[in-house]
Amino acid sequence: MKTAKIVLSTALVMSTFLTACSSPNLPTNSNGVVAEQKIANTENTEMSANEVAEINKLIASSNIKADNTFSVMSDLQGKDIQTDLLLQNPKAANRAKFWGLKTADKLLNAGTSPTKRWFLTRKLGGLFPSQAFKSDVLFWLTRADLLRIKGVSLDDSYLLAAVGVNNVAVLAASNNIISQASLLVDLGAVAFTTGRPMPSLSEIKSWTSEATRTANVLY
Repeated sequence: MKTAKIVLSTALVMSTFLTACSSPNLPTNSNGVVAEQKIANTENTEMSANEVAEINKLIASSNIKADNTFSVMSDLQGKDIQTDLLLQNPKAANRAKFWGLKTADKLLNAGTSPTKRWFLTRKLGGLFPSQAFKSDVLFWLTRADLLRIKGVSLDDSYLLAAVGVNNVAVLAASNNIISQASLLVDLGAVAFTTGRPMPSLSEIKSWTSEATRTANVLY
């Protein structure tokens, strides 16, 4: 009998503990929705005046400066690549245009360092973007960086970023025949699965060679 009471008491204590853990003391709105859940993934919401004001406050209190020492030009008649073509995300593209990031070079300038990327992610995805969106922003910046290489198209930049060429410096490290051949195989696999044109070995050789003469700006 005594053993049964001990078991019952233990069960009641554990039940109370688990209930408390499953119902943390978080702020809720009038509908009982946890506030943190409501404001998460703001990249899926429309930009608001309050959001813009908060981001401007954050920028004003920081010491980041714009870097305009380089530009990203396409290989098509030297015209800048429009951000919406690079992002392929309507909401993020609209936010980018609002903040004046209309071309790939401006996007890259806005995210060259971890601190800049923190602010850029908020500009493109709101105050509480998801982790997945943060990864998307880094992927877009990688593509913008690779577009600085002559002959690299939008499709090429996607393929390179998809196989782990994270910046121009990584591309430059592949400036040898073994790495170039390996890169050709990797790019071909992604090109096949995504329906994008597959680059040739001669193109890859040209890219890696130019990358060795191109300053790295994405850290």
